[in-house]
Amino acid sequence: MAYSYKRKISRDLILSLLCSVTAVLIFVTIINYIIISNNEKRIFSEKTNEYIEYLQESLVQPIWSYDDISIRYICTSILKNDAIVSLKITNPLGEKLYEGHKQGNAESIERTGSVTREGKLIGSIEMAVTPRSYQEMTRYLFWASILTILAALAVIVGVTHIILKSFLGKPLQYLHARIDRIAGGDYDYDPLTYKQVEIESILSKFNDMAIKIQARENSLSDLNARLREEISEREHSEQELRVSEERFRTYFEHSL
Repeated sequence: MAYSYKRKISRDLILSLLCSVTAVLIFVTIINYIIISNNEKRIFSEKTNEYIEYLQESLVQPIWSYDDISIRYICTSILKNDAIVSLKITNPLGEKLYEGHKQGNAESIERTGSVTREGKLIGSIEMAVTPRSYQEMTRYLFWASILTILAALAVIVGVTHIILKSFLGKPLQYLHARIDRIAGGDYDYDPLTYKQVEIESILSKFNDMAIKIQARENSLSDLNARLREEISEREHSEQELRVSEERFRTYFEHSL
Protein backbone atom coordinates (compact mmCIF):
# COMPACT_ATOMS: atom_id res chain seq x y z
CA MET A 1 0.00 0.00 0.00
CA ALA A 2 1.38 3.42 -0.94
CA TYR A 3 2.40 5.64 1.97
CA SER A 4 0.11 8.62 2.42
CA TYR A 5 1.74 11.70 3.93
CA LYS A 6 -0.42 13.17 6.67
CA ARG A 7 -0.03 16.86 7.39
CA LYS A 8 -0.39 18.33 10.86
CA ILE A 9 -1.59 21.78 11.79
CA SER A 10 1.25 22.28 14.26
CA ARG A 11 3.88 21.22 11.72
CA ASP A 12 2.40 23.47 9.02
CA LEU A 13 2.27 26.44 11.39
CA ILE A 14 5.85 25.90 12.56
CA LEU A 15 7.15 25.51 9.00
CA SER A 16 5.26 28.59 7.82
CA LEU A 17 6.55 30.65 10.72
CA LEU A 18 10.04 29.26 10.23
CA CYS A 19 10.10 30.17 6.54
CA SER A 20 8.76 33.66 7.19
CA VAL A 21 11.20 34.41 10.00
CA THR A 22 14.10 32.89 8.05
CA ALA A 23 13.35 35.09 5.04
CA VAL A 24 13.19 38.20 7.22
CA LEU A 25 16.38 37.33 9.13
CA ILE A 26 18.29 36.55 5.93
CA PHE A 27 17.16 39.83 4.39
CA VAL A 28 18.16 41.80 7.49
CA THR A 29 21.48 39.94 7.70
CA ILE A 30 22.30 40.70 4.07
CA ILE A 31 21.48 44.38 4.55
CA ASN A 32 23.56 44.53 7.73
CA TYR A 33 26.43 42.71 6.05
CA ILE A 34 26.44 45.15 3.14
CA ILE A 35 26.31 48.15 5.48
CA ILE A 36 29.03 46.80 7.77
CA SER A 37 31.22 45.74 4.85
CA ASN A 38 30.98 49.17 3.24
CA ASN A 39 31.64 50.82 6.58
CA GLU A 40 34.73 48.65 7.14
CA LYS A 41 35.97 49.50 3.65
CA ARG A 42 35.48 53.19 4.38
CA ILE A 43 37.35 52.89 7.68
CA PHE A 44 40.12 50.96 5.94
CA SER A 45 40.42 53.62 3.23
CA GLU A 46 40.44 56.43 5.79
CA LYS A 47 43.08 54.63 7.83
CA THR A 48 45.26 54.19 4.74
CA ASN A 49 44.92 57.88 3.93
CA GLU A 50 45.97 58.67 7.49
CA TYR A 51 49.14 56.61 7.03
CA ILE A 52 49.97 58.46 3.80
CA GLU A 53 49.27 61.85 5.39
CA TYR A 54 51.37 60.95 8.42
CA LEU A 55 54.35 60.02 6.20
CA GLN A 56 53.88 63.13 4.07
CA GLU A 57 54.16 65.30 7.17
CA SER A 58 56.76 63.30 9.11
CA LEU A 59 59.26 62.76 6.27
CA VAL A 60 59.56 66.36 5.11
CA GLN A 61 62.36 67.37 7.45
CA PRO A 62 64.33 64.06 7.40
CA ILE A 63 64.31 63.89 3.58
CA TRP A 64 65.20 67.57 3.26
CA SER A 65 68.10 67.18 5.66
CA TYR A 66 69.18 63.74 4.34
CA ASP A 67 68.58 62.20 7.78
CA ASP A 68 68.59 58.51 6.89
CA ILE A 69 68.28 57.41 10.53
CA SER A 70 65.09 59.39 11.09
CA ILE A 71 63.66 58.21 7.76
CA ARG A 72 64.32 54.59 8.67
CA TYR A 73 62.90 55.03 12.18
CA ILE A 74 59.68 56.65 10.93
CA CYS A 75 59.18 54.10 8.15
CA THR A 76 60.03 51.11 10.36
CA SER A 77 57.56 52.30 13.00
CA ILE A 78 54.67 52.73 10.60
CA LEU A 79 55.45 49.43 8.82
CA LYS A 80 54.59 47.66 12.09
CA ASN A 81 50.90 48.35 11.43
CA ASP A 82 49.11 45.16 10.38
CA ALA A 83 47.49 46.78 7.35
CA ILE A 84 50.80 47.87 5.77
CA VAL A 85 52.69 45.09 3.96
CA SER A 86 55.35 47.10 2.13
CA LEU A 87 56.68 50.64 2.07
CA LYS A 88 59.06 52.37 -0.28
CA ILE A 89 60.37 55.94 -0.11
CA THR A 90 62.29 57.46 -3.03
CA ASN A 91 63.70 60.88 -3.87
CA PRO A 92 62.83 62.79 -7.07
CA LEU A 93 65.68 61.01 -8.87
CA GLY A 94 64.15 57.60 -8.10
CA GLU A 95 66.81 56.67 -5.56
CA LYS A 96 65.52 54.54 -2.70
CA LEU A 97 65.62 56.18 0.70
CA TYR A 98 63.80 53.30 2.42
CA GLU A 99 62.24 49.99 1.41
CA GLY A 100 60.61 47.41 3.65
CA HIS A 101 58.42 44.36 3.08
CA LYS A 102 56.41 41.82 5.06
CA GLN A 103 56.20 38.18 4.01
CA GLY A 104 53.04 36.14 3.42
CA ASN A 105 50.71 38.86 2.11
CA ALA A 106 49.66 38.03 -1.44
CA GLU A 107 46.65 40.34 -1.68
CA SER A 108 47.46 44.04 -1.41
CA ILE A 109 46.36 47.45 -2.61
CA GLU A 110 48.90 50.01 -3.82
CA ARG A 111 48.71 53.54 -2.48
CA THR A 112 51.00 56.43 -3.38
CA GLY A 113 51.75 59.86 -2.06
CA SER A 114 54.16 62.76 -2.48
CA VAL A 115 56.37 64.50 0.06
CA THR A 116 56.67 68.22 -0.70
CA ARG A 117 58.33 71.21 0.91
CA GLU A 118 57.19 74.67 -0.06
CA GLY A 119 55.48 73.20 -3.11
CA LYS A 120 58.58 71.36 -4.29
CA LEU A 121 58.62 67.57 -4.65
CA ILE A 122 61.30 66.06 -2.43
CA GLY A 123 60.13 62.46 -2.18
CA SER A 124 57.59 59.83 -3.23
CA ILE A 125 55.74 57.27 -1.14
CA GLU A 126 54.70 53.84 -2.41
CA MET A 127 52.70 51.86 0.11
CA ALA A 128 51.02 48.46 -0.23
CA VAL A 129 48.21 47.75 2.21
CA THR A 130 46.25 44.54 2.73
CA PRO A 131 42.47 44.48 3.22
CA ARG A 132 42.81 41.31 5.30
CA SER A 133 41.91 43.01 8.57
CA TYR A 134 38.55 44.39 7.45
CA GLN A 135 37.86 41.22 5.45
CA GLU A 136 38.38 39.13 8.56
CA MET A 137 36.09 41.46 10.49
CA THR A 138 33.30 41.26 7.90
CA ARG A 139 33.77 37.49 7.66
CA TYR A 140 33.52 37.20 11.44
CA LEU A 141 30.37 39.34 11.48
CA PHE A 142 28.89 37.23 8.66
CA TRP A 143 29.38 33.93 10.50
CA ALA A 144 28.24 35.51 13.75
CA SER A 145 25.04 36.56 11.96
CA ILE A 146 24.55 33.05 10.56
CA LEU A 147 24.96 31.51 14.01
CA THR A 148 22.56 34.09 15.42
CA ILE A 149 19.99 33.17 12.77
CA LEU A 150 20.34 29.45 13.51
CA ALA A 151 20.06 30.05 17.26
CA ALA A 152 17.02 32.28 16.75
CA LEU A 153 15.34 29.68 14.53
CA ALA A 154 16.02 26.92 17.06
CA VAL A 155 14.49 29.02 19.84
CA ILE A 156 11.50 29.93 17.66
CA VAL A 157 10.85 26.28 16.78
CA GLY A 158 11.10 25.19 20.42
CA VAL A 159 8.95 28.00 21.81
CA THR A 160 6.38 27.70 19.02
CA HIS A 161 6.11 23.94 19.59
CA ILE A 162 5.49 24.49 23.30
CA ILE A 163 2.94 27.24 22.62
CA LEU A 164 1.07 25.20 20.02
CA LYS A 165 1.06 22.15 22.27
CA SER A 166 -0.40 24.24 25.09
CA PHE A 167 -2.91 26.35 23.17
CA LEU A 168 -3.78 23.99 20.32
CA GLY A 169 -2.70 20.44 21.19
CA LYS A 170 -4.65 20.10 24.45
CA PRO A 171 -7.90 21.58 23.07
CA LEU A 172 -7.71 19.31 20.00
CA GLN A 173 -7.14 16.27 22.22
CA TYR A 174 -10.15 17.23 24.32
CA LEU A 175 -12.31 17.77 21.22
CA HIS A 176 -11.25 14.35 19.93
CA ALA A 177 -12.20 12.77 23.27
CA ARG A 178 -15.54 14.61 23.21
CA ILE A 179 -16.27 13.21 19.74
CA ASP A 180 -15.47 9.70 20.99
CA ARG A 181 -17.88 10.15 23.93
CA ILE A 182 -20.66 11.36 21.66
CA ALA A 183 -20.02 8.45 19.28
CA GLY A 184 -20.21 6.13 22.28
CA GLY A 185 -23.63 7.46 23.29
CA ASP A 186 -22.60 9.95 26.00
CA TYR A 187 -24.73 13.01 25.24
CA ASP A 188 -24.46 14.72 28.62
CA TYR A 189 -23.83 18.47 28.56
CA ASP A 190 -20.14 19.32 28.98
CA PRO A 191 -19.63 22.42 31.18
CA LEU A 192 -15.91 22.73 30.36
CA THR A 193 -14.91 26.12 28.90
CA TYR A 194 -11.79 27.47 27.16
CA LYS A 195 -10.35 30.96 26.98
CA GLN A 196 -10.03 30.77 23.21
CA VAL A 197 -13.20 31.91 21.45
CA GLU A 198 -12.73 29.43 18.59
CA ILE A 199 -12.42 26.40 20.90
CA GLU A 200 -15.33 27.65 23.02
CA SER A 201 -17.47 27.95 19.88
CA ILE A 202 -16.60 24.39 18.80
CA LEU A 203 -17.45 23.03 22.26
CA SER A 204 -20.78 24.86 22.15
CA LYS A 205 -21.52 23.29 18.76
CA PHE A 206 -20.68 19.85 20.15
CA ASN A 207 -23.04 20.37 23.10
CA ASP A 208 -25.82 21.52 20.75
CA MET A 209 -25.18 18.52 18.50
CA ALA A 210 -25.24 16.14 21.48
CA ILE A 211 -28.55 17.63 22.68
CA LYS A 212 -30.10 17.28 19.21
CA ILE A 213 -28.86 13.70 18.84
CA GLN A 214 -30.17 12.81 22.29
CA ALA A 215 -33.52 14.43 21.52
CA ARG A 216 -33.70 12.53 18.24
CA GLU A 217 -32.87 9.25 19.94
CA ASN A 218 -35.47 9.94 22.64
CA SER A 219 -38.00 10.70 19.92
CA LEU A 220 -37.12 7.47 18.13
CA SER A 221 -37.36 5.56 21.41
CA ASP A 222 -40.82 7.03 22.07
CA LEU A 223 -41.88 6.20 18.52
CA ASN A 224 -40.61 2.64 18.88
CA ALA A 225 -42.46 2.32 22.19
CA ARG A 226 -45.70 3.52 20.60
CA LEU A 227 -45.20 1.17 17.68
CA ARG A 228 -44.62 -1.75 20.03
CA GLU A 229 -47.73 -0.76 21.98
CA GLU A 230 -49.80 -0.53 18.80
CA ILE A 231 -48.45 -3.86 17.61
CA SER A 232 -49.25 -5.41 20.98
CA GLU A 233 -52.78 -3.98 20.92
CA ARG A 234 -53.28 -5.20 17.37
CA GLU A 235 -52.03 -8.66 18.26
CA HIS A 236 -54.36 -8.66 21.28
CA SER A 237 -57.28 -7.58 19.08
CA GLU A 238 -56.47 -10.24 16.52
CA GLN A 239 -56.29 -12.83 19.26
CA GLU A 240 -59.68 -11.76 20.65
CA LEU A 241 -61.08 -11.82 17.12
CA ARG A 242 -59.85 -15.36 16.62
CA VAL A 243 -61.38 -16.40 19.94
CA SER A 244 -64.68 -14.83 18.96
CA GLU A 245 -64.60 -16.54 15.60
CA GLU A 246 -63.85 -19.84 17.27
CA ARG A 247 -66.78 -19.39 19.67
CA PHE A 248 -69.08 -18.42 16.83
CA ARG A 249 -68.03 -21.44 14.81
CA THR A 250 -68.58 -23.75 17.78
CA TYR A 251 -71.98 -22.22 18.48
CA PHE A 252 -72.98 -22.55 14.84
CA GLU A 253 -71.93 -26.19 14.67
CA HIS A 254 -73.90 -27.01 17.83
CA SER A 255 -76.94 -25.23 16.44
CA LEU A 256 -76.98 -27.52 13.43
